[in-house]
Amino acid sequence: MIKLIVAVGRNGEIGLEGRLPWEGTFIEDQQWYLNNTLNAVRVGCSGSITTIDDKRAFYIVSARNIVAPGSLGIYNWRLMKPHEILCDVQAKHPTNDVFVVGGVPWYEASAHAVEQLLITRINGSYTHDRAINMDILLQNRKCMKTWEGRTTPDLCFEIWE
Repeated sequence: MIKLIVAVGRNGEIGLEGRLPWEGTFIEDQQWYLNNTLNAVRVGCSGSITTIDDKRAFYIVSARNIVAPGSLGIYNWRLMKPHEILCDVQAKHPTNDVFVVGGVPWYEASAHAVEQLLITRINGSYTHDRAINMDILLQNRKCMKTWEGRTTPDLCFEIWE
């Protein structure tokens, strides 16, 4: 299955200087990410991949052919459409889920091509330099499940299809 996973602040915040604006604050969200992507192949921009974990399978998407050490390959999204990239990755790894893991332009460009979205909403406003338009991600989608974090009411987890 092709999925997208993202954690967002109240105003769509997802990044600050290459890190999460709330970096290290919500261990439950970090565990959610790791548990869901453990046996998956991740596809994202180099900054999004390498700031999270560079030991598991990933592909880089870029408009500038930026290479990241340890990647399985690179896709130029100016040469291929997002759904073509994701289908190609899925064909190479038919027994694994494929996850879109960021950054903002890749999230927004690929949102229509994913089957499921896993969203962590963080109840707070944060200083940021990267924000995502959640309306683009959620267009023509239905929330299938939602629940509050076990460790803090500031987290809400959602699954959209």
